[in-house]
Amino acid sequence: MAEDALTGGPFSGVAGVAGLDNIDFGHYTSAQLLALADELEKKNEYLRLENQLFESFYQRSNSGTTSSTAGKYGAAGGGAGDDELAGAAPPGTAARALDAGAPAVGLALDGAAGGAPGAPVLPAAVTVPAPALVRAPAKKKKGDKVKQAADVIILLTAEQKSEIATRELEELRDELERRRAEWSRAVDNLRAEMEEIEIGLAEIKKALYEFRRDIVAGALNERTGKVMAEKVVRYFEDKMRARDTTLEKIRLKNATLKTHKNKLMLQLRQKEEMGEVLHAIDFDQLKIENHQYLAKIEERNAELLKLKMVAGNIVQVMNVFKRRLGGLEEESAKLRAELGLRRELLERLRVESEAVRKETNKALKVCKTLVTTGREFSVPSVMEYVMLKAEQQEVLTKVRSWRRKVEIAQMSLQRSQRPSQDPPRGDSPKLKRGSIAATRPHNITYRTFATLGIALATRSPVALPTLATMSLNTSGTPAAGGDAGGFLLEQPNASARVTGVHESLLQECERDIIWYRDYFFGKAHINFVAKASARGPLAVSLVLDGDNYKGLVRTTEGSERLTVPRDSVVTAWWRKLFGMPPTPTSIMRALSPQIPIQSLKLCKDVGLPNELLAMEERQVIRSYKFGLGYLRAGQNSEEHLFSNTEEDMSVEFKEFLNFIGETIELKGWRGYRAGLDVSNEQTGKHSVYTKWQGYEIMFHVSTYLPHTTHDKQQLEKKRHIGNDIVVLIFQDSDTAFELPTLTSKQNHVVIAVRPDGDKYVIAASYKNGVPHFNPEIPDPPQFNRDAVGRDFLLHKLVNAERASYKSPSFAPKISRTRNVLLLDVAERFEGS
Repeated sequence: MAEDALTGGPFSGVAGVAGLDNIDFGHYTSAQLLALADELEKKNEYLRLENQLFESFYQRSNSGTTSSTAGKYGAAGGGAGDDELAGAAPPGTAARALDAGAPAVGLALDGAAGGAPGAPVLPAAVTVPAPALVRAPAKKKKGDKVKQAADVIILLTAEQKSEIATRELEELRDELERRRAEWSRAVDNLRAEMEEIEIGLAEIKKALYEFRRDIVAGALNERTGKVMAEKVVRYFEDKMRARDTTLEKIRLKNATLKTHKNKLMLQLRQKEEMGEVLHAIDFDQLKIENHQYLAKIEERNAELLKLKMVAGNIVQVMNVFKRRLGGLEEESAKLRAELGLRRELLERLRVESEAVRKETNKALKVCKTLVTTGREFSVPSVMEYVMLKAEQQEVLTKVRSWRRKVEIAQMSLQRSQRPSQDPPRGDSPKLKRGSIAATRPHNITYRTFATLGIALATRSPVALPTLATMSLNTSGTPAAGGDAGGFLLEQPNASARVTGVHESLLQECERDIIWYRDYFFGKAHINFVAKASARGPLAVSLVLDGDNYKGLVRTTEGSERLTVPRDSVVTAWWRKLFGMPPTPTSIMRALSPQIPIQSLKLCKDVGLPNELLAMEERQVIRSYKFGLGYLRAGQNSEEHLFSNTEEDMSVEFKEFLNFIGETIELKGWRGYRAGLDVSNEQTGKHSVYTKWQGYEIMFHVSTYLPHTTHDKQQLEKKRHIGNDIVVLIFQDSDTAFELPTLTSKQNHVVIAVRPDGDKYVIAASYKNGVPHFNPEIPDPPQFNRDAVGRDFLLHKLVNAERASYKSPSFAPKISRTRNVLLLDVAERFEGS
């Protein structure tokens, strides 16, 4: 029943004295009454706290005390002239309602009927618009002079209570912040006072220390052990004089400051009289100027940030060049080491030459002895004759070998003492049989196959099939693909990526050099040579590397690097029985059945490995030249390509030139010149050059080459770009370039590039017979304008020229050159 009385009885909604009067407590048990009492105590405690919060808010909002508020309410009630308060009640009423145990008590805040104009008013956000429970006063008998005030209970909604509590919380937080600020200032003041006290204490301690040191300890009479009064008096007199001096200084300073203050006050009064005092408008103007200066400061900060970014980029570029410089220094160190090895080899040759002379003399003595013995010979037995004959043959072989070694040492000595003569890069070397053997010192600079191939191609032109048309559409993809009249248009590969330099940059001859140096050179191995075989001149090297046999077969078509497991080589049973290794013939048969073993001859000459290594190094191409043409918007032919001059260059094309290399002055240029005049400026004043990954690259830029006004074909430009194997074309627009307009038969690869925002779009076309080459063009065919994109483009150009060497136009000439080199080595070392 107690629970019903609290939830659904008279305490539901509004509870008060009337609700408690209507409850019959006689029907409740003791436990129920105790529970009801506990519940009422909890509600009273809750309402007491709530009433304290509301009274605090009420006092804050009216900026008055509880007594003044009550007085105002009393005045308002008296002015109404009525015993009842319709819709308004003073705070005491709410307190009485709380004492009665009501679960929700509110205050009349605004719009209450019968309220006087002077009554306190709270913000409209917490007004009480709701119907209120008003308890009418009890009727009194006539003659009662004191009217009892009516108990009015007005309820507040939950939102109003929440807002009041929120405001009180904010007030408490503000008060807490103010208190914290005050406490912080008080703490700072106390700290300052403590520091001042500590400084004074330190000075006192210092003075005490000096007094004890100078007076107490220094003024003692050694005879009597007492302090001499004269020194003490003198010490205090000195202190007093110092104190008086300090006071005088402070007094003078104070007087000076007062005088200065009077002057400033006089000036201030003069300014006020003359109207020079700053007014509000002056402060406004100063504020405006302050805002302007702040804006300028922000602009300068933005400029400073940009300059810092530029400095960061410069630092990155410097780091790249530092890394390149480190690579060049490493290469220089390697070259110095190799030069030292060559000098050591020359010294060994001299020593060996002396040893050969001595052994020759010994062999001559043995020969004389044999001749003398032969004159007095008697018929030996068959076995004795066979043994003597074998010994004689071996001695003769050694004599021939040492004679050949002496000749080779003498020739090497003569060549090392003769100065190196390297023909200019622009001239084509003449390859004749025996000419390479005549000019083969170790320090000679050999011409590249690229220059050789171009020179031969000019003497024996190759018929070129019909050309195709290569274009770039607006989306950055090639317009067409496949075979188009003798030219192939490279298709983008969706799996390809624009990366930096990778292994495909190595030439085949470089791979052979690395392989030979890693596994053969300086290790125990055997070499075979052949002047004539089914595959032409040959040089074969064999070595045992762990559990594998490795072989390097050099032919006119190239080199073959072969490896076979040791166990797969067939070995005769009797060789296994005596622990002997397999024969070289068995090893070569296991490596490849295509090796013409019958034509090969063993060469034991110690100079052959160096000659084989030098032969491979002569084939390494270290310099390249590429044609670079420029097409403006709407241009699409070779005539347009050669018609543009340096004045017609666009900003994009100039940025592209700076992207792929650096612009140089040709006059006095000492690097790779690619056939350009570096003395009299007959081929222009400038060109574009770069040194990349150890290679020298020169671009024949069409706009930098001499332009003849009345020459429609521009033969001076065509003389250089027409003889370039790879031509790079820069287009300002996506107008299709007509490849059939290229009349030169020397151009084998054409690569087109055009700008597209912050990237470049690329397309490549190569002649029939040119094999596919890396790096592949990605899909979409674009690359960034950064170091990785530059490496991609230069890598593409270099590999394009290398792939062109394998085309029908150049492969036979390079094969003939390699045939001459191998034949020269075979003739000089066969049978040695």
